[in-house]
Amino acid sequence: MATRARKRSTATRRAHPTAPRLVLEVSRLQLAALLGTHEDRVTKYTARGMPVVRKGGTGEASVYDAVACLAWWRAQQDVTPAGGANLVGARASLARVQTERGELELRKRRGDVLERADVEREWIGIVVAARARLLALPSAVADRLVTAAAADGVAGVQRLLQAELTSALEELSRTGQPAGVAS
Repeated sequence: MATRARKRSTATRRAHPTAPRLVLEVSRLQLAALLGTHEDRVTKYTARGMPVVRKGGTGEASVYDAVACLAWWRAQQDVTPAGGANLVGARASLARVQTERGELELRKRRGDVLERADVEREWIGIVVAARARLLALPSAVADRLVTAAAADGVAGVQRLLQAELTSALEELSRTGQPAGVAS
């Protein structure tokens, strides 16, 4: 029944901020297990400001509010009291950056990632080759266009232009460079 009442109180608190909050009292050993640390570390945390429900004395154990202590501990993981990033956060950030760098290097070696400059250089070469091939078309087909226009009219000109453009594009797709264009 007490468990059910506590659950109701938590649900009520979400809906009503003035509702009493859940207090889960634990010993130093239990709190250390929750935090994944040694119980001596809990004592050090207490000295640094971790909340205590009842401070123990000689032969009497301290009692901690697990919810409040976990909230305090999480806050300590994010920021130090001076407002700067703490050592744990800095180390985690450094480890993340080093992992990302290693993964990127591995992807580069596998050929999954290309250098931006290499990609730009290749695309510039392709665009220059396409430009050169397309600009060469008028002088290459001018006399044939006149003949096609005289023989078949507009339909002949369209067929010739279509054939020449298709040829130029196929040539570029095979080699990336038109014949006679140096990179």
